[in-house]
This record gives sequence, C-alpha cells and structure tokens, in this order.
Amino acid sequence: MSFKRKLLERYESDGKRRRLDEKDMFDVRFNDDIIAVIFKYLPLMEKSKFECVSKKWQRCIYKAENCLSIGLNDISLPISTTLASNYPRLIPQLEKNYRLIKRLDINLSISNSYALPFINKFKELKELGISGEFQMKILIDVFQHLPYCIQYYNFKNQFEVNNFHDFLRFSYNYSDKTKRIKLCFDESINKQCIEHMVNYNKLQILKIESRVSLKNAKFLLEALKEVKDIQFFNIQANDIRSILENSVKHSTLHQISLAVRPDYLGSEYKIKVDLIRHVRLSLFKMVKRGHFGVINTYVGMTNILFAKKLRLILISYEVNITSLLKSKLFQDIDHILLYSTSYSMSGVYEMVKKNNIKTLCIEEEKITQELINIFIVKASVFSNINYRISIVSVSEPNKCYDICKNFKIYLNSRFIVENKIL
Repeated sequence: MSFKRKLLERYESDGKRRRLDEKDMFDVRFNDDIIAVIFKYLPLMEKSKFECVSKKWQRCIYKAENCLSIGLNDISLPISTTLASNYPRLIPQLEKNYRLIKRLDINLSISNSYALPFINKFKELKELGISGEFQMKILIDVFQHLPYCIQYYNFKNQFEVNNFHDFLRFSYNYSDKTKRIKLCFDESINKQCIEHMVNYNKLQILKIESRVSLKNAKFLLEALKEVKDIQFFNIQANDIRSILENSVKHSTLHQISLAVRPDYLGSEYKIKVDLIRHVRLSLFKMVKRGHFGVINTYVGMTNILFAKKLRLILISYEVNITSLLKSKLFQDIDHILLYSTSYSMSGVYEMVKKNNIKTLCIEEEKITQELINIFIVKASVFSNINYRISIVSVSEPNKCYDICKNFKIYLNSRFIVENKIL
C-alpha cells in the first residue's frame, strides 16, 4: 500500500473518531434551552466558575435565571457598596447576565448608592423584594424612582408606624401591589391603620406585632381575600379559639401563627421572629413546601401555629387549654403537637375520640394506658389509617414500638414531624 493511501486512510479514521467524540460531547447532545434549565439549579456563587468552560456555556448559564437575590442571606450574592466601588465592572456585568429576570430581592442599605439605578436596568422585572434598615418615609420618596413595570412588592423588614399620614401615603403607592409586609402600629393609631389594611387586596404574607383585638383579627381575615400566611404576635389569650375557628373558613389561608405577649414584657419589647428550636427543621421543610413557617421563640410566650393545608397544629401554651381542646377547629386537624402546655388529660381524651386525629405528639408523663387504648380502638375500626403517638423529645436515634398493625409509638417527635407528617 502506497504512503499516500495510508495517509488518506489515517485521515478518514481520525475524522470518524472526531465525529463520534462530538456526538458524546455535552454541548452537542443538548441544545441551549436544556443546558440553561440544568444550570438554573446551580447556586449563584458557583455560576461564575462554569462561565469559563466555553462560549456556549457562557451564553446559556443565565438564560433561564428568573430570580436574583443580593445581600439578604447566605445564598444571596454578597455585594456591598465597597465591593461595587472597588470593582466598577461588577454591576454592569450583573445587569448583563441577569437582564431577563422576573424577580429581584435586594438589600437597599447594603448597596444604597447603586440599588435604584440597578433596579431600573431590568426591563422584564415583575416582582421586587426590598429589605434594609429604613423607615416607611424613605420608601414613599423612593416609589417614584422605581420601574412602573413592577407588579408586586415584598417588604422584608418591619415597619414601625408612628404617623397615620405616612401610612396613608405609603398605602397610596404600594397597597395594591404588596404581597408581603411586617407592621407594628403605634397604640394611638392602631385601629385606624388596621381598618385601612382593606386596601391591601393582593397581600399574601402579613405580620402584625402591635395589639390585635378579636374584632380586628376577624376583620383582617374577611378583608384579605388572598392572604396565605398571617402572624399576630400580640393577642389576648381569650381570643385564640375564636381566631383559629374563623381562620378555618378562609379559602386561601395556609398558615396562621398566634402569640400572646406576657404583660411583664411591656409594649417597648420588640418580638424577634425566629424558628422554635424543637421544630426548626420541620418548619424549614414547611418553608420549602410553600407554607411560610415562622414562629416566636421567646421563653414563656404562648405560641400557636396552625398550618391549614397540612392539617397540623402546634401549641406551646403556658396556661390551661381545656377550653381550646373543645373547639370545632380540631375537626379539620390530623396532626397535633403539644409542647410545654398545661391541660387535663380528660380534655385530650375527648378531643381524640371526637375527631380524626392521626398523630399526637405529647410529653412522656402525659401518655397513659387510657390514651393508648383510645388509639388502639381507632386503629382497629379504621384499619386503612396509620395512627401515631410520639413523645416530645429529640433523643437520637429514634425508637419505634409497634402496638398493632397501623398504630405505633415513637420516642422522637422531631422524627415524626419531619418524616411522617411533612
């Protein structure tokens, strides 16, 4: 065989190998849209590394990105005024990469000199989340500088409302576009402000730290047709039952969190909203599933969390709850968590008998043979339903005792909430 022929065959075999390799390449096998969707699941901080792989990756990596978060938490981009000044190309590069986003969450206090021009660069923006240590007056002036295309606002910091005129001006600009807001009204204007909340017809998440009467709570439940999460952190203990029963009738409500402020705290004490330690991971799961789980951690404060969609109620109550256990509310509940509460077991027995309670998390000293017998009877009658009693404990590992085929007792309430209820 001639040298020319050998060279030609070698060239043809190299060409075939090259074509076979190209078929296995990631860039060739997937089009731009599929690659963009895959990159969408990468953390924001990791995307800059993958940009350098190829021009195609650089083109696709931000294509399907709908949301950008700056300076809010650990998963946000940690951009500050200092960083933006030291690296002048940073802001223009972000504007270029995320030009198609629909939602932007930004901390105005971290990057206040760059925030407004930055926000105005996004022509497709529909939802804006704002946080930072500022007062309501500042946002009244800021409104005229924000893009008109924004349809929804999420205000993530708490507003201290001391002037009703300022609240009216703020509401005039934002009420019909606000999805989330946290408020604390001055005692002298509390009633007026709550009555004015009827204008917030798109509101989905509401937290009020100032005092809320039963009448005001009922009014808000009737007026806010689209609300999914309500948090009242200063109510009277006697109003809890009525508020919970009224919340069941609300068509869109997923969760309501109630807290009774002890008298010794005084009105100047500001409640810090956080996750209860006992159910921290459980509520985090709630958040991921769209149930907006937040609840107060202050020791000695009454806490009630009712997740309507999950048919779950958590009660951390320092006074007797016998009256509450008689409520019709428990007809709509499958899972009950009783933490550090005072109650007679006779009330619990009646509540379990009358309602279809599937899971009861309770303190160890409260578990009696009578309670176990009640669940055994229910398990024998309804053989297709799984019943559980769990001890309020975080002991690891979890232990389980099979009482009968569809009734078990667990030693770890956290395990139950995270793995069986949620």
